[in-house]
Amino acid sequence: MREACRTERRTCSSKEGQARAGSAPLAYQFAAGLLKHGPALAAICAPTVNSYKRLVVGRSLTGATWAPAYISYGDNNRSSMVRIPGGRLELRLPDGACNPYLATAAVIAASDGNIEHKAVLGEPHNANLYELTAAELKRKKSASCREPRALTALEKDG
Repeated sequence: MREACRTERRTCSSKEGQARAGSAPLAYQFAAGLLKHGPALAAICAPTVNSYKRLVVGRSLTGATWAPAYISYGDNNRSSMVRIPGGRLELRLPDGACNPYLATAAVIAASDGNIEHKAVLGEPHNANLYELTAAELKRKKSASCREPRALTALEKDG
């Protein structure tokens, strides 16, 4: 078991050819899959009406929130769906209502094809996405899609 953990560390964090946040290219390819399939993942990782109330753009009904309202990634940005602080990858979309086993399987399936095709992840969005202007927000994909849109995206990803 200990050897498997060491092998995993070498796979996901790389000293030679070190990427932006200390992660290997494999981690960025994995994150690219999460972003590509973000709307479909919302159907599984945010399965209830209250889940979608958490994913609002701006202010939530209960006050300020750091829930990911946009399908983007940042190095240490809590307003992004995926963040990569200090070399580890963090998906911020799931909430406590999701089935953790189904969400884990969906996350692995979403990223599998991108690893095989060596997908490229663009530049990180390190600005606070809640403070962007309306013109800047139009260029971002919203993760706060309503349930019918998320289900449609899930059907298309099939």
